[in-house]
Amino acid sequence: MKLLNQKPLIAIIAIFFIPIVIKSHNLKLTYKVENIQNEIKKIEIENQYLKKNMYSNISLSKIRTVALLNGFAIPQPYTIVMIDQSEQKIQKDKNLFAKITHNIFKNRNL
Repeated sequence: MKLLNQKPLIAIIAIFFIPIVIKSHNLKLTYKVENIQNEIKKIEIENQYLKKNMYSNISLSKIRTVALLNGFAIPQPYTIVMIDQSEQKIQKDKNLFAKITHNIFKNRNL
């Protein structure tokens, strides 16, 4: 037995089932969008936390105190800092990064 007409049957199926497929696809997309929005909120919160930590760690007073605790000396104005790279000096004192030489004043010629 032959169906009445296949074209009307296909049209009826399309009319009823295509919206269902579209709605399910839309639901899946909205679920993905909500998940991505939640991830963005979490990343923004983490970003604010990291910014706060970064700004608190790069303050000049904190850098100065950490440097002084690590043994760095603050050179006076017009002081020449020489970097010693000889292997003998490095082997003697591995913590030595630089040594401060004598002061040079503005009016003194080199």
